[in-house]
Amino acid sequence: TTTLFRVYPPPVSLSRTPRTRLLALSEEERAIAEKIRLLMELDKVYQEHAFSRADLAREVGASESTVSKIINAAFGRSLPRLLNEYRVEDAKHMLADSSIPIQVVASEAGFNSLASFNRVFRNLTGETPSAWRQAHGKA
Repeated sequence: TTTLFRVYPPPVSLSRTPRTRLLALSEEERAIAEKIRLLMELDKVYQEHAFSRADLAREVGASESTVSKIINAAFGRSLPRLLNEYRVEDAKHMLADSSIPIQVVASEAGFNSLASFNRVFRNLTGETPSAWRQAHGKA
């Protein structure tokens, strides 16, 4: 199930895309890349744990192979990696509030299990969610 109206911190954004990567794309592909960025940052589509390349392709009106090509060229990473990076950044905002249980953070950020959340979070940050919360959270 998906929560229809969520009240969370402002949109998550990752580091900006180098201009040289964007210049390698056509104008139409750059427009699709911008749609993808907006879907991630404003609509937070990554919070749906079952969100797939097919779903993203349908959202932006392009084929799955085109979406993969654009993500690799514009963002320099695969779709699963991109989704996980947004999920971890979102989780960091929630982890700063110590009243939110880690299981809830994992689910709301878009992870389908606590184990995958812990694994991905540690791979991307070098810390477990609990350790990150202790070092960066608010009392």
